[in-house]
Amino acid sequence: MLSRETERVPRILAWLSFWFDSSFELLDEKLFLPHGFFPGLGRVLQEVASDRLGRETLNQIQQAEEAEQPAWYPLIAHYLTEK
Repeated sequence: MLSRETERVPRILAWLSFWFDSSFELLDEKLFLPHGFFPGLGRVLQEVASDRLGRETLNQIQQAEEAEQPAWYPLIAHYLTEK
């Protein structure tokens, strides 16, 4: 179980980096995919934050992103801050 826990945040960061950094370029023939992803991201992050484990994961993501400072971090930062 511990390895799943430690792998979760890097996988989520890779997933977010793909969507924010590469999706439009790599999915150019399927442009509807990125356009479908981004409108629902806020709702998904809010739903994740409503769960204790989800809140812990979002806190870990926030710590990792603050250290790395990806260009897209400000776009989702308010979903990651403690409410």
